[in-house]
Amino acid sequence: MAKTLPRPDLKKYHFKLGLPQELEVVPLKETLSRARDMITEPHRAGFYQIVWVQKGKATLLLDFQSIPMKSGALLFIRKDRVLMYDRSAAYDGKAILFTDAFFARDAADSRFLWESHLFSMHNESPIIALAAADREIALLMDLIERELARPVEESRQAILQNLMHTFLLQAERRLKPAKAEAAPDRAAKEGYQKFLDALENGFRKDKQVSIYAGMLGMPEKRLQAATAAACGKSPKALIDERVALEAKRLLLFGTTSVKEICFELGFDETTNFIKWFRKQAGTTPAAFRFRYQA
Repeated sequence: MAKTLPRPDLKKYHFKLGLPQELEVVPLKETLSRARDMITEPHRAGFYQIVWVQKGKATLLLDFQSIPMKSGALLFIRKDRVLMYDRSAAYDGKAILFTDAFFARDAADSRFLWESHLFSMHNESPIIALAAADREIALLMDLIERELARPVEESRQAILQNLMHTFLLQAERRLKPAKAEAAPDRAAKEGYQKFLDALENGFRKDKQVSIYAGMLGMPEKRLQAATAAACGKSPKALIDERVALEAKRLLLFGTTSVKEICFELGFDETTNFIKWFRKQAGTTPAAFRFRYQA
């Protein structure tokens, strides 16, 4: 198979300006027709997306996974992940787009988004297959669309937030049977969440568990226990996963050289980065780029 040139640098799109609330429901077929060049190339979106295929079949690219979707499938996509919609016009449905600013009225709402299995910050792709008899999700979608179509009034924001919260809770209920593990206690969940926040801000330069434990003011053993309880992984494994994910994105979706990626991600020597990447991905950075772009 012939080698192709690297793609242009990855674009990031922000939520549409000028709407009364940072919440929108868009038809997939119409959006695909209107914005094909934007959404059928790999890109990051600075907002959450829920894609509901209602007719036909589609395959979406989410980071490095091909996600096959058939009629009735709901896909939940965390903000800032790399996404590419299927170029085919053989599917239709709807997508809900929303931001933190819309959903998070307080710290509890923010924590809900961070802790939800629906919007994992790890490389998971939660899909819910709705049964034909499942009316509640469809009813909530209809209520959200009806409220968006009403004239703007003081109560509209709160009503939409409550409807979206209920929509996500109903989706969580349908996802939970596949995730029957015991929930971690509140202290462990809070420690895990604080670590994820610090990791997202610092993964390019800080790679040591001790640094994050110091930032959070907790012993390393307590941080280890918090992440193990919350997701079954060590802090070191989560650090490596986050750095590897960014390295793969830069290799696959941009023109940056391996040497430049090495320094952007805080490695002192290219040889050290290549050795580390091989351990994480089972191949060299150059081979990874070639494999996915060939």
